Order: sequence, then C-alpha cells, then structure tokens
Amino acid sequence: MSETDQASTHPPNADTEVWQISPHLDSSFDYAIIGDYRDAIAYAKEVVESVFDKISIGEQVQITIRLTRGGEG
Repeated sequence: MSETDQASTHPPNADTEVWQISPHLDSSFDYAIIGDYRDAIAYAKEVVESVFDKISIGEQVQITIRLTRGGEG
C-alpha cells in the first residue's frame, strides 16, 4: 500500500473520503491511496494509459476504484 505524490503524508481523518486505486503504477505496491476525487480521476487515467501500453491480445486487466473513509482498510 502506498500514498501517491498528491496525497498527504498525514493519516486521513475518519470522516474523510479516501480513494483506493488498483493496480498501482508502482508495481511494488498493491494500490494507491488518494484523498481528492479529482486527483483519483487523474490517477485512474494514468493507470488506464499504462495498461493499454502493456496489454496483449486476449489479456484481461481489472482496474479497481474503491471509495472508503479514512481509517477503513
């Protein structure tokens, strides 16, 4: 698990919306954590572009975007 460059280094408040996007562009992490939906959309676009660059004919890739609250796992 990792925070992206846009995300705060402070733990999110329990009432704060948190977006988890998987896969992470850095494959050493499972998903990115982003606190703002606009940044989450931009990051998801980067993930899609990355997937299109690597996918083979017949291959399937699942991209997951999950909305949680700060403190939820």
